[in-house]
Amino acid sequence: MAHTGLEEADRAERWLFFLTIGLVVGLASVGVARPTLLSETMNSTFDFVLLNFGWWFIILGFVLSLVMLFLTFGRYGRLRFGGENAKPEFDVLSWFSMVFTVGFASSVIFWGVAEPIYIVNSPPDPSPSRAHQ
Repeated sequence: MAHTGLEEADRAERWLFFLTIGLVVGLASVGVARPTLLSETMNSTFDFVLLNFGWWFIILGFVLSLVMLFLTFGRYGRLRFGGENAKPEFDVLSWFSMVFTVGFASSVIFWGVAEPIYIVNSPPDPSPSRAHQ
């Protein structure tokens, strides 16, 4: 097998990896070949989930927040990766800086593509604003 990073993966992990890649390629292919069909399907699926399971997402978010607080402030929050004597490679400020940078960069990448499409689909009113008169 070519160097894919799956050399040490077992059969189930390889199967899951290639299934996921197949689904992503299939979804992208439908999006390129039939964008209207994909848009309608995704919108109706989103509406169905929101209508029937919207309450579930609120409960799930609350429960996961409680679990994260328990893991952070409980005894598991003091677990050290790499053993008891392991030293962190980065300090807390560096970690916050990296998390902020990743969040900012992901929004720039997303809106770098989405904003021009949004403007083309819903152009602003070309008439002068009344606030400036």
